[in-house]
Amino acid sequence: MRFTAAVRALRPLPEMPHPDFLFFQTLHLTAELLWYNMHFDIVRAAEDLGCGDYRGAHRLLRRATDLQRLTVTHLSQVRSGIPQTEFLQIRASLPEGGSGLDSPGMRNVQKACRHLWRAFCAAMESDGVCSEAELLRAGTTHQDLAAVALEMLELDDAVLGWQQEHQRMVWARLGGHPTLRGLGEPPGAGPVSLTGRSVEVLDRFVGHMRFPRLWQAVQQHQESFAGAPDPAAVGTTRAGGTRS
Repeated sequence: MRFTAAVRALRPLPEMPHPDFLFFQTLHLTAELLWYNMHFDIVRAAEDLGCGDYRGAHRLLRRATDLQRLTVTHLSQVRSGIPQTEFLQIRASLPEGGSGLDSPGMRNVQKACRHLWRAFCAAMESDGVCSEAELLRAGTTHQDLAAVALEMLELDDAVLGWQQEHQRMVWARLGGHPTLRGLGEPPGAGPVSLTGRSVEVLDRFVGHMRFPRLWQAVQQHQESFAGAPDPAAVGTTRAGGTRS
């Protein structure tokens, strides 16, 4: 398993800047390893989509989703297991210019998801699926591809969960909650990251989606289920006159 080689990535115990640094680094490196595996599985899922093996793609995406939920648990452990004073001491020992947003594992997961989306769109075109919303309708004739779409939503939801947990950790350990701006704090004030950027940039990051068209399809399905007018039908009526 090359465990000894992996342990060498950890800072030697005599060089630890704080006793809790090992806990902090272990959880971070574990997350990076999980993201490495996720990248591998997501790329394989995209290959399965290209080959028409939708069930194989679904299995790999389900595993990637489960791995991502583990990273949320690990981040929660950082927040709950290291008090603020100790966290600030550890943070002060980190090199300047570092940022959690620059994680190589998360960046590669984002790239893999873009590759997956292209493969998914190609599969939809190959199967003659006109829209993502079509896959969410009851009785769809594309059950296997629909299962892939739903698992892609689960994967995206798991990554969103990590982004939100990361945001909560920043608020709990550094500050910068948006509510404070309503208490008279001027824009741009408050804590900054190790790169010197305001933590306000996380407000945009926390809601970033990898598959926005699938989320849009969920909303459209809900609106049609609730009896709201179908935008496509409205457009058809306007173009062709009153429908009988």
